[in-house]
Amino acid sequence: DWDAIARHSPDVQMLLLEQVKHRVQEISGIHPVYDNMCLDSCIAFTGLFAHLTQCPTCGKNCYLEDEKGK
Repeated sequence: DWDAIARHSPDVQMLLLEQVKHRVQEISGIHPVYDNMCLDSCIAFTGLFAHLTQCPTCGKNCYLEDEKGK
């Protein structure tokens, strides 16, 4: 519980989640990679599949379209 920690150790500065993520990346050298994925997680639209607009496994579109066609 945040309040219990703050009462027990008032001099300890608690980090925000984004600060923790940044520090973990700095220490570990591991950074997230964001790629478009099939809605059913069949493939990632990267590398050989980067040019595709539909999943070759299930046929779903790479991008969702709203009612305006965007």
